Amino acid sequence: MAALKDADISVRLGAADALGNYAMSVPELFSTAAVQELAEALKDKDPGLRAALIFPLSRLVSKSGQAMAALLGALNDSDLDVKRSAAVALGFVGPAAKKSLPVLRGHLKSRDCSLRVLSGRAMIFIDPAFKNNAVVSKAAETKCPGVKTMPAIEPLTLEAEVTGATTEQFLLP
Repeated sequence: MAALKDADISVRLGAADALGNYAMSVPELFSTAAVQELAEALKDKDPGLRAALIFPLSRLVSKSGQAMAALLGALNDSDLDVKRSAAVALGFVGPAAKKSLPVLRGHLKSRDCSLRVLSGRAMIFIDPAFKNNAVVSKAAETKCPGVKTMPAIEPLTLEAEVTGATTEQFLLP
């Protein structure tokens, strides 16, 4: 965990990657203090590190309300990649992420097409009733110019859980 505070960004990114693998494999071994440190690291100045910490935190939501609070805060990050990663991660969390719905709904009006799509898909994954909501389903099915998106979020769940995939794997150039 100390590596998340290293002066070298490559060390911090390596630590985030390792923690992502660890959180995926044995989330039950993370202490409340470790979750708190991950949440604190979301305040790092580097947006790449903040985005990389989203997935490990999403795996720890059942352990700590602080992980959920950190993910909810990430939806309002100044960096679009962090917001996108948070939307995807909260979709993976599923119904337990219902508190994120108001912010995700707000992102349906974003100028960024991929954030709108990922937010719509996350909303449907959190609450399948949103499939019947015209605004949400339209956002989830939008084809963004210059961005190839996967057709549905459900197939991504297994891939992300197996590989630790981030937003970049969901949005292909």
